[in-house]
Amino acid sequence: MPVSALRGPCCAFLLASSMMVLTACSSQTNWQRINIVTLSNDGLTLTAELAFGEPKADGTYCEKVTKTEVIESPSQVILGVQVLNSCAPRFPWERAYTAGIEYSFPVKLKLKKPLSGRTVLDKESLLSVKVKQSNNGS
Repeated sequence: MPVSALRGPCCAFLLASSMMVLTACSSQTNWQRINIVTLSNDGLTLTAELAFGEPKADGTYCEKVTKTEVIESPSQVILGVQVLNSCAPRFPWERAYTAGIEYSFPVKLKLKKPLSGRTVLDKESLLSVKVKQSNNGS
């Protein structure tokens, strides 16, 4: 088979591969690790405090919660919060410059049934999440 006959399919393959790599690099969503949650007095809401970067001048954050998951069983609750960082570098070879200061950002996660002593786990790591009781009547 002549080399010129392979040129078209090879170029199409390389172009498609490059597009897939660039698409994967530009995706900046990830499951945020949840370490501690606060349980509401009625036992139906868990509030996770996520660590976000410094707010921009307009008061908005680079990070945005895109998805939450609450998976309940009789013995445990698995929590997940997916976050998009719109300010993160789009490619792995770029560097992100941050001040190293984190700001608390609350995310409320609703339960179908009261927690009632069930174990709470983080979705991504499957590690145990510490549960604190609310002290403000919420």
